[in-house]
Amino acid sequence: SEKEFLCKILGETIKAGATTVNLGDTVGINMPQETRELVSYLKANTPGIDDVVISVHCHNDLGVATANAIAGICAGARQVDVTVNGIGERSGNAALEEVVMYLKRRGSQLMDGAYTRIDIRQIMATSNMVQEYTGLYVQAHKPIVGANCFVHENGIQQDGMLKNRSDILYELKK
Repeated sequence: SEKEFLCKILGETIKAGATTVNLGDTVGINMPQETRELVSYLKANTPGIDDVVISVHCHNDLGVATANAIAGICAGARQVDVTVNGIGERSGNAALEEVVMYLKRRGSQLMDGAYTRIDIRQIMATSNMVQEYTGLYVQAHKPIVGANCFVHENGIQQDGMLKNRSDILYELKK
């Protein structure tokens, strides 16, 4: 939709009592810069938008849903629709584990203090549970939860992770 039209529709929705507005790239074709520009434009031009939560819903058809979600957060979105292990619509949505780890590592520096209270020590167990229940397994090279993610010896920092993989996500938090 045209940006001006979105401002008008969102403004009326907010006026009618909406507390969250969701911006969806349900075709999955936006690039991160487009997502960031859209959220920024809507924040600057929509009446009442400072009083609601801006949410982004990014499909992963072109493999950039997580980058789009992070771009949305950088521009002011404070809610993101995510998926675990890519389960979901067509190619899934933004990856929970990737968005969460980015927020934990860079949210305070690059995203105006954005944060999450998700316990990162539960991400691997959640991924494993989804794999067990669905029978759909993540690729070995999948970031954060893939079997090969932290097995490459790259230096002393990898040594501890290789010895105790269950603490990987906890260590990344530091």
